Amino acid sequence: MLKRSTKCKALAAHYDLQVSSFIMISDQEHQRWIAIARADATQNKLVLAQYLTSLDEDEDAQELKKSLGLRRRPSHDRDNTERAYRSDQRVYVFACHKANVDPLQPPREFWVDYWKRLGGEPLKKEQPRRAGTVYRASYAIQCLFMEYGLPSPTRTLIHRQTLRTIARADARSPRKARPLTAHHALQLLEANNGETIRDYRNSGIYGFGINKGFRGATIVHLRLADLIFDERGVKIGIRDDKTNKTGETVFTVAAHSRDHIACLPCILKRYINALEALGITDGPLFRPIDRWGHMEVQHLTTRSVTALLRKGLAKANVPEPNSYSSHSYRHGVIETAIKSGWSIDELMLLTMHRSRRGIAPYINAIDPWYFAPRQLDLTTIRPAPRTGAGWEHVFPR
Repeated sequence: MLKRSTKCKALAAHYDLQVSSFIMISDQEHQRWIAIARADATQNKLVLAQYLTSLDEDEDAQELKKSLGLRRRPSHDRDNTERAYRSDQRVYVFACHKANVDPLQPPREFWVDYWKRLGGEPLKKEQPRRAGTVYRASYAIQCLFMEYGLPSPTRTLIHRQTLRTIARADARSPRKARPLTAHHALQLLEANNGETIRDYRNSGIYGFGINKGFRGATIVHLRLADLIFDERGVKIGIRDDKTNKTGETVFTVAAHSRDHIACLPCILKRYINALEALGITDGPLFRPIDRWGHMEVQHLTTRSVTALLRKGLAKANVPEPNSYSSHSYRHGVIETAIKSGWSIDELMLLTMHRSRRGIAPYINAIDPWYFAPRQLDLTTIRPAPRTGAGWEHVFPR
């Protein structure tokens, strides 16, 4: 028996099936429903897409996706983003089925009421949904309509007005990661400088975050083949990054530093030597390790980077370790560079930002005067007082 995702409920609701009997199905039953979905694909593409999102590794599902033209959008490449989009789309489809509304042609009254309820319903405990969460759900549903060549209701004026109303009601300040300062970064490395494979792995993750300010998703998707060592340091190939739209490998370097405990090439070389001793020479660089010290095949998740950081900070006796996240590395690197007098061009090369607009919020949070324009000296352009015109300019001295 194979346990399928709860997204099967959408297809079950369409065919008036009992949901409880559809969640657990055999391989033969799964193939039968794939055949039924193929025959009814022209009338039920939206619900079918919801079912197929949980079958990425199934060959029949891949073939059916290709025949239906169900393409993956570039914005769906991130695991956490894809999960969030799937959840938003599933909630929308269920709401349409519950109200007996066609998901592809929702009435105006249902559409406005859906977004108002989505923005006002409690998400966790007594806190309502943030405006950013509602905007993300809006884009996820827009992707569905665009995928099938239909005009999206999210582009209408009434929808934009509804989202603005929700945004104005959300008066909370956006959540920001707490920067990992240089002092706490050294404490983190010193407290977790062990001799086990787990310590080597954690030090490698800490080293990437502290030295390069990589995003959590970039760190966990690094592979052993992406590291090239020489006498000057290490050359790092980045294939999966938020700013990499072409999919080509982008290279950056990390040179040896004076402080051995914070030297990224030395940290990585020590970790890779330990991996080679275990017979691991290819695949993901950072992997989960179970309680018995066995290393798994897949890569870590982005949430694991945050969990390991907080655990390491607690071990280093850093105050309030739960206030940090994987993005604290990035904030800390930018803060240290700004206080060290780096130019914005040098900083963008380090953090791999593509535009000044992307890096400006980080800098403004650290130094609001960094982008302040030069003050115009009005004393150099004041006109000289004219005499004989019945009045004179009087300047304070």
